[in-house]
Amino acid sequence: MGTGRAALSGQTLKAMGYTNVTYMAPGFNGWKEESFSIVIPDP
Repeated sequence: MGTGRAALSGQTLKAMGYTNVTYMAPGFNGWKEESFSIVIPDP
C-alpha cells in the first residue's frame, strides 16, 4: 500500500470517528506471511 496511502487512510478513518486506528509496518502481506488470522466475510 505504501506509507503515504496508509497515512491518508488512517487519517480518513479517524475523521470518520474510528478511534482504534493503527498502522501495521509490514502491511497486510506481512500479516498474511506471519500466518495471522484473516476473517473473510461471506458475500
